[in-house]
Amino acid sequence: MYLGHEVGDSATLVLDEGGHTSVQHSAYVGFKGNAATYVEGVNSSFEVGENLYLASEAGSSGALLIDNGGSVSANAAFVGMGGSGIVDVNEGATLDLSNQLYLGFHDGATATLNIKSDGEADVLEDVVIGRAGTGYASVIGEGAALNIGEDLVLGLFPNSDGSLTVNNEGTVRVDGDATFGIGGRGMAWCTVRARLLM
Repeated sequence: MYLGHEVGDSATLVLDEGGHTSVQHSAYVGFKGNAATYVEGVNSSFEVGENLYLASEAGSSGALLIDNGGSVSANAAFVGMGGSGIVDVNEGATLDLSNQLYLGFHDGATATLNIKSDGEADVLEDVVIGRAGTGYASVIGEGAALNIGEDLVLGLFPNSDGSLTVNNEGTVRVDGDATFGIGGRGMAWCTVRARLLM
């Protein structure tokens, strides 16, 4: 499935009030153009059989907004492959990934993950914030959680930039290793009764 396939294209997918879409293979939200997907409300869901890509090519943008109990699942997620990608998980919404999550995959790409107010992201393998580009993740508010089954990496390759903010009772759990600044820059802030568990 492609949303915003060509340069100049703009596309929006809205799933609310129990709306559901299932994609057998991969889904591209903003391939060369601009696209957004909204998954809002209890029982609203977006299921991707393979990988989820947001902002695949340079100059593209892709947004995924999950709110009020909505849910999204995929194999792996690449946010900001070459362009600018953002994911918001708010108010009891969930993001479930059976493999990895990458924020800022290629050089020049930017990516943001915001988890707030009982939103939860469960990633069974690694989370890489700033692989070769720039990645930022925030986990803010009571009940907000990012659960990582394997490793957390911030700033993997040279010139990459990865940052993580955990604030106001948010929680990040890492079952594997946490490494900040392997080849690039990695920074983490944990404030106001927040928890970073490694």
